[in-house]
Amino acid sequence: MEPKETEVFIETQGCLVVNRAYVIGRGDNVVALNIDMKSKRGQIEGVAGSDKHHALIIARVEDTCDEHPTAKGWTILSFPEFKGWRIWTATISRYTLAICLIKNDFFGEIPA
Repeated sequence: MEPKETEVFIETQGCLVVNRAYVIGRGDNVVALNIDMKSKRGQIEGVAGSDKHHALIIARVEDTCDEHPTAKGWTILSFPEFKGWRIWTATISRYTLAICLIKNDFFGEIPA
């Protein structure tokens, strides 16, 4: 599959800055995303949301580079194309945030 650009919605602009998001793999119940970061190095703070809407919270670390010039705190991201999907796992490296989404009903009823 060729990577396909997808929308990343910045719910809250914090220290970390995002460039673009790409779908790099897709199945009936699973989607793999790569997010190209302008900021170098960061950490995943957590996931927020409900069955209808999930968001990923990312934050700076001591040696983060290329931060937003004025914003502070967490950056909160969501993916409008994937309503009805939840963030299953995510990892962050130097300039890439990798996310795996699964359909909300993939495992049946999942407690919130």
